[in-house]
Amino acid sequence: MVLTKKKLIYYGIILVITISLQRRWKTAEIPDHLLGHTARFHPEFISVELQKRLLKLIKETKVFPWDSDKSDIFFSRTYTDIGEDIPIGSDGTCSNPYLIPNQDKSKCILEPWFAYTRHFLLYGGLDGLKENFTFHFIIQVPGQTAPVHIDNPYFEDATMFQYPPWLLEVMAGSGLYQDTFIDQVQGVGYLHEWNKPKYGGQFAYFDKNTIVPTYEKPTPRSVMLIDGSKTIHASTIYKPKFRPPIMAKDAKNELVFSPTKEGDETWELRSNDKILRKYHTDDLRINAIYRARCFESEEKRKEFNKWYKTPGNGRPIEEILNELKEELVNKRDYDRKTLDSMPRFDLALVLVDEFVKYPWPTRSLFPYNYCALPDLYPWTEKYLKWICF
Repeated sequence: MVLTKKKLIYYGIILVITISLQRRWKTAEIPDHLLGHTARFHPEFISVELQKRLLKLIKETKVFPWDSDKSDIFFSRTYTDIGEDIPIGSDGTCSNPYLIPNQDKSKCILEPWFAYTRHFLLYGGLDGLKENFTFHFIIQVPGQTAPVHIDNPYFEDATMFQYPPWLLEVMAGSGLYQDTFIDQVQGVGYLHEWNKPKYGGQFAYFDKNTIVPTYEKPTPRSVMLIDGSKTIHASTIYKPKFRPPIMAKDAKNELVFSPTKEGDETWELRSNDKILRKYHTDDLRINAIYRARCFESEEKRKEFNKWYKTPGNGRPIEEILNELKEELVNKRDYDRKTLDSMPRFDLALVLVDEFVKYPWPTRSLFPYNYCALPDLYPWTEKYLKWICF
């Protein structure tokens, strides 16, 4: 890279801003009810035989869509949005970087995991990446990371089958619904064969109110046991020297196992059926995720299962929004009339900013992902093209 005079000026400006903001972003604001929960790392937890069986099952599954595709393919959600929807473009895409086509491609709505994908877009994850927006598979390709997030919370009267997952994150972060919160157990198991620390891809979780998480290495057959719905977690970049292809958020993005003969371990990363890159199984960071909900009795479990499997159950979404607005008025000094008159997209931004307090980047000199600014504010492209690639 050639350092021209213009680039030096831009780097100098960023350095000055970085120094002036250092004290702010080095402080975490994680709510107390999302801290101090049990997390346990168990090496060699999965047997070699079970590892082989699970890998075989993954290959038989063959196609792994990105999360936002998956969220609405397998079930129909009662409320897919809070009213922020806009007409889809004539080309079938959504111009707003936070919106994606809904299931029937009739309108644009907030990406289901908007709360943490927005955090990733703005700050670039644990490592403070300075690049465009990407999405993540449970199977990660080189150069990918997992955003700072909590897993889908479940409440006795609210789940991802009724409401957008990002709204459930807001509910969990607000602390208003702890009496109906359902505890979970998640096991994150590693099925890949490689065991090289230089590859990165460490599991990171925040059990203390600090921007520095606890790290665990993703060694083969190890398992991390955690309630990911109330402990903020992420991963570091897997094989950070590699850059994954950029996939459009409106596209059909898939990782597909594509052997041409017996013993072939080829995977294809596709976007709208176009092959972007090929990988070998040994190139991938592969997770098996186990999740279980915890109930105080068998009766409670049966009652919940009957409730959430019944179509149309759940409170009107306006009731939940009104409760969150009241909390903003009572605890955050917002004006109720302003909140009621606010466009729903803007209201979503306020809810996420106020109630979802994910830590800022741990390993970055400058926390903001300034290379994503052209997606949000196109006029900045002419200034950032000198330092973003």
